Amino acid sequence: VTLGLKNRMLNIPVARGWTSSRDVLGFYNSLSSSFNSSATGLYEFLTQLHSETKSTAEAAPAICLLDEFNLSQPEHYFSPFLEMADPESKRIITTGDQTSPFLEIPKYLRFLGTINNDESVQSLTPRMLDRSAIISFDDFELDYDISLSPVKSLDDLDVTAISGNKFIEIFTPRSLELPQDIDRTLRLIIDTLREEKPEFGPSISVSFRKIKAIRAYHSVTSSMYIDSRF
Repeated sequence: VTLGLKNRMLNIPVARGWTSSRDVLGFYNSLSSSFNSSATGLYEFLTQLHSETKSTAEAAPAICLLDEFNLSQPEHYFSPFLEMADPESKRIITTGDQTSPFLEIPKYLRFLGTINNDESVQSLTPRMLDRSAIISFDDFELDYDISLSPVKSLDDLDVTAISGNKFIEIFTPRSLELPQDIDRTLRLIIDTLREEKPEFGPSISVSFRKIKAIRAYHSVTSSMYIDSRF
C-alpha cells in the first residue's frame, strides 16, 4: 500500500508438494495448443509485464510475494526465475507456446518470499542463499518504540508509485569500490569466516556473488548511514 502499487503486487501462497514451474506458472498443453496457466495468477501477471516491455510509456514497479516460500523446495518450482539473479541474465521465461514463445521480465519486477525455519519447511540450500538477501525478524529490541500515525482506512493513503525506471535507478550501485577502512574490515570478516578452527565452528566461504552484493549495498546505502559507516 505504501508503495502505491495497488494491483501491481501479486500475493502467491506457496503450497506443499510443488515440484516444477508448472505449479506456480502453468504449462503449454500440446493437445489443446494453448497455455494452461496456474491458479496462482503468475502467468497473467507476467504477461501484463511482458506487454509493458514493448511500450515506451513509464510503468510502475511490480512485486510478486511468495508466502511460505520454502514450504516446497524453491529450486524446483522456482528454477526458471533463479537465473535472473545474475546480472547477465536475459530475463526471459520460455512458455513452449508457438504464438507467444517467451515472456520478457522487466527489471522492475521484484520477487519477495516469506519463510519460516522449522521442521515443517524445506531448508534453503547454499545455491538459494547465494542468490538471496535475507532479512530476519526474529529479534526485536524490547525497548524499541514504534510510532505509527493512525489511518482510518487504506483509502486515506493517497500514494503515487514511482516509475519502474526510477525504481531501478535508486537501487543501482554507482561503484563497487569500498573505502579502504571498510574494505579492510570486510576482508578481515571474510578471512575469519573461512578459518577452520574448532571454536569457530564450520568454515564459511563467502562467494564472489555475495561480496559483490555487499559492495553494491554499500554504494546504494552509504549516504543513508546515520551513526557510523560500519
